[in-house]
Amino acid sequence: MQPDFLVSKLRQRDRETVKLVYELFRQDVFMVVYGLTRDHTLAEDACHEAFAKLLEHVDELRDATKLKYWLIRVGLNEAWSRLREQGRLAPNGMDYLSLVRCPADGPEDVVISDEENRAIRILVSRLPLQHRTIVAMRYGLGMGLEEISTILEIPKGTVKSRLSRAVDTLRRRWYHCRQGSKVTRSKGVPEVEAR
Repeated sequence: MQPDFLVSKLRQRDRETVKLVYELFRQDVFMVVYGLTRDHTLAEDACHEAFAKLLEHVDELRDATKLKYWLIRVGLNEAWSRLREQGRLAPNGMDYLSLVRCPADGPEDVVISDEENRAIRILVSRLPLQHRTIVAMRYGLGMGLEEISTILEIPKGTVKSRLSRAVDTLRRRWYHCRQGSKVTRSKGVPEVEAR
């Protein structure tokens, strides 16, 4: 079916079209949100919320060909909102070490303890939401820059620059952490403290 036709039927609140769109895109929305959160229940809830919001906001959809990406973006926004409410600002299950590893690191530097992994998760959680989202999509989900750009509706160059700034920040903070500082939480906000 053509995207313009689907969106026009959605604007008419056609129940069969809603079911069809759900069947077509539910798995994609769920997989992206689950990949980000690593929480099945949260991903299901965010996915359902994205489809519920579709009917409320379908008139705001400017480009029918981006329906799938619009749903994914709404699902991601809902997931981030719920993670914030739960105080879980960094997704679990990401390859955090790859974010802070430098090319000069030797094999002994590749072994990471649970405490170090926790510290890196806290450092990721301190990034601005825009940077955390791109880091999670790139490193947690393995998405390409073009795909991230399309989903977030921002230029590819913006994705690259935010990702670069985020990784540079993480590496700098990780270096300070490893040089004798300790990552802690104060009033719910992670901080790097000198030992």
